[in-house]
Amino acid sequence: MTLIVGDRVKLITDRWKDDRYNPIYKGSQGIVIGTVVEGTKMITPELPITVNWDNGEVNGYTEANLAIVQKHCVRLVKGVKYIKLCTHCKKEMEETEVLFGTDEKCLCKDCNAKLYVVCSECKQIMLKDTGRIKDEEVYCEDCYTKLYIPCDECNTPILREDGIEYEDKIYCNPCFNEEYFTCSQCGETILRDNSYIHNDEMYCENCYEEITSNAGAILDHDYKPEPIFSKQQWENTTYLGIELELECEAEKSSKDLAESLKDKFGTDDFFYLKEDGSLTNGFEIVTHPHTLQKHRERKWRDILTWLKQQGATSYENEHCGLHIHVDKKSLSNLEWYKIAVFFYKCQSYIISFSKRTRTQVDEWAEFCSPKSICEANNAPVVYHDRYEAVNWDNRDTVEFRIFRGTLDWRRFWASLTFTASLLDYVRETGVAHFTTKDGEELWTHFRNWTKRDYQFLYNYLKEAK
Repeated sequence: MTLIVGDRVKLITDRWKDDRYNPIYKGSQGIVIGTVVEGTKMITPELPITVNWDNGEVNGYTEANLAIVQKHCVRLVKGVKYIKLCTHCKKEMEETEVLFGTDEKCLCKDCNAKLYVVCSECKQIMLKDTGRIKDEEVYCEDCYTKLYIPCDECNTPILREDGIEYEDKIYCNPCFNEEYFTCSQCGETILRDNSYIHNDEMYCENCYEEITSNAGAILDHDYKPEPIFSKQQWENTTYLGIELELECEAEKSSKDLAESLKDKFGTDDFFYLKEDGSLTNGFEIVTHPHTLQKHRERKWRDILTWLKQQGATSYENEHCGLHIHVDKKSLSNLEWYKIAVFFYKCQSYIISFSKRTRTQVDEWAEFCSPKSICEANNAPVVYHDRYEAVNWDNRDTVEFRIFRGTLDWRRFWASLTFTASLLDYVRETGVAHFTTKDGEELWTHFRNWTKRDYQFLYNYLKEAK
């Protein structure tokens, strides 16, 4: 090694630590850095190299006592004063202005701030582009890896101590809660898709069955079992699910009526009974999805007649409704658009058919203007709120809410066949027919169309003219 003027050096021997003028006097060995300068009075054959230390001391050494810190650019000014040049921007600096990066480069204050940062955890200086930023803090790679770990679901970095470890995966809190829940009774962690809800609490299947088995025939309004689909082998897959709301006589128990109904007509694949917040002393009958033919095979006439004999009512109570659910996938977006246009244009005829009053319609089943054809081709029809004549707001089904509740079999079956026939009608009829015809023309054409395959509905509509 050959030291030259301008080299930055540090002391690597302890021979001078008893000398108060030696730079080591102010700290442990190697802390103070100095610059090799041209010869002064102190230079002797034994001490051929003079160092101007950053703390203001000047001493002479041999090369064996010194180690190069960094070679950098200097410029001699007026004899013994040295001006440093920033290795990044070449700005001139006096010794008191000099800062050094991790690679010992001579830097001005501005360049140092631009190029380097300090790790928030270990305080190590590092190049900015090697730092890892989290929550407005900067970390070196080692500290970042020690503190954070990515969520296996969304890849978001989270504090290791905050990660939730489950089944060999690490989750952040939002992802874990989206995927899993804790059973309110046994505390077991279960996939959310396998959850059951009762009285706003979530349960695993075993706990839910244990709770609801003691709850009687009327289940919580949030109860949603796995649907059981019923169809003839030769039928298409247009399924209809029914919700029929009814009230019991004031002096009678809705629970007793529900138990009797379930015992007399209920099967696991047919219907279940649920609470409904709009009812005073009643419940709603909710069927599993059935095709129209399978509904025809069920004993609906017997069920409705028996309920009337027990003093139950539906039509007589203005708040009771008959809601029919259809799988959204059973029609294309454009076909659902045709239904939206049909309902909007034919609303006076549909209200008359439904037996709702205008007041009831405005409260429970509003008519809303559909989207344009261009929008309908590319997206589902419309999403307003659930209290519409046709409610598009459910995730998997479209709900026809327009019909007034009834225990009259003819009116009940007419409502069901009206829904089924309208699905077939929009499949067969071009969109131009819906957009160019007025309400009277649409309704008349639909009524006459039903004569071909829906004779019962055709006769009903003809009688109701």
